[in-house]
Amino acid sequence: MGRIKQTYIKRAGMEIYRTHKEELADNFEANKEKVNEYTDIDSKPVRNKIAGYLTKYVKRMQKKEAKDTGSSQENVEEDSQEASQEDSAVVEKSVEVAAQPETKNN
Repeated sequence: MGRIKQTYIKRAGMEIYRTHKEELADNFEANKEKVNEYTDIDSKPVRNKIAGYLTKYVKRMQKKEAKDTGSSQENVEEDSQEASQEDSAVVEKSVEVAAQPETKNN
């Protein structure tokens, strides 16, 4: 089971994520350098904790975005399949109507 991070670690990590989201990666070493660049934290353990939290958070956000885009693509595919089924049903009905002979009652 994981450890609960201190509030100041989360707060610093979220502030860095909000301002520099595009520059962060799911790589601890790269995030450690970014934390060092964007903050004035002299403590190596604190910097590493923030970088570790950011790495985990970035991975979680990427997974969430992939899940969201995957489900939206599935919805689009399902909608297009439903539309094509409706179109084919309309065509079949029109063919049935055209195939039936017209009877006139005089």
